[in-house]
Amino acid sequence: MKNRLPWPLFVCIVGIGLLGIDCSSRPKNPETAETVETLGRHYRQSHDYYSLARLLPHLDLRRRRREEIERLLGPPVYSPTPSQSYYTTDKEVAVACPEGSMPEEDICVTKDGKQVDPERSFPIILVVQYLESKDQPRPEDTLDSFSFGPVGE
Repeated sequence: MKNRLPWPLFVCIVGIGLLGIDCSSRPKNPETAETVETLGRHYRQSHDYYSLARLLPHLDLRRRRREEIERLLGPPVYSPTPSQSYYTTDKEVAVACPEGSMPEEDICVTKDGKQVDPERSFPIILVVQYLESKDQPRPEDTLDSFSFGPVGE
């Protein structure tokens, strides 16, 4: 008798081995496969909420410089002061609804489940605060803090 594995057992072992290699080589979560550069490029092109929200963990690195943040996000849409930069998104939240309705993200919903337009909504914006520079924004200004949420008056 030869010292060989029976053919069906051999096929089963090889199949399990190939499946194991295939499963381990794929990313666990497709969203984590996106790189910071890819998300940054997508945000710079479309100013979308999804890309900016996915980039937030990468901004919370103390001592990041203005030039690094602007390289990642592009120039700010608005800068009310030299130490602040605003980055907009395509998403809004309802803040004032017609009587008898409640806000639910970007729309208002009545008690019977009917969707109605909000009377007022605010855009979701990233506000980046840099350590105070003299009079003009400088590329070497460092990140102090940031907030991400609805902004309006």
